This record gives sequence, structure tokens and C-alpha cells, in this order.
Amino acid sequence: MHKSFEHADVSAIIKPGEIYIFCDNEDREWPPESLDYIYTIRSEIEILPALDMEIRNLSNIYRFRRYLGYEKVSEDCHQFKMLCYDEEGKSTVLSQYLQRVVSFEEKLKEEAEWTR
Repeated sequence: MHKSFEHADVSAIIKPGEIYIFCDNEDREWPPESLDYIYTIRSEIEILPALDMEIRNLSNIYRFRRYLGYEKVSEDCHQFKMLCYDEEGKSTVLSQYLQRVVSFEEKLKEEAEWTR
């Protein structure tokens, strides 16, 4: 894992028992990537290694410089920011969004309220 992640604190982000995915879009209306590229995150100890893997997967486009931290976007989403260089050597901030996946029970309740 990149040394920039070594002392990062991601405690109290994940709600126990919930499932999360990383995606490159904050808007939950957009579909995630292909199932071949999605994996679940279920604990805080998986967040930084997963983020490191995401950066390695983008290494043909971006050169990772350092982790800039995260911020809470909503109860179900956190934005993780990384300073990178693009193909032209320009500095850019790349974001990945840790999104909570809605459970079947929540979706069923939402649908029931919608049809009332």
C-alpha cells in the first residue's frame, strides 16, 4: 500500500453490517461499473487497501502523488480525494466515492411508501 495511506484514519465511516462500493461518481442515480469491476467493502480495514487498488487500476492514466483525505457527502457517501498527475503531467485531484448499497428491506419500504 502507498505510504500516503499509512497514517490515514477512516474510523467511524462504515455502519456495521452494511455493504459499500467505491465508484467514481457522487450521484447515486448513475449506474456503477460493470459487475466485473465492482467489489464490496464491509469493514473499515478494507477501505484504504481498496482505495490503493483503485489508484493502481488507474495508473495507466494517473500517477498518484498523495492522499488528501476524505469528507462526508451524505449519510451514505464519503468522498476520498487523491492528488495525482495526469498523462500531461498536470496536477489534478481525483475522487473516489464510497457509497453504501441500499438493502432489500430499505428498497421494499421505499417502494411501499412510494405507492401509497
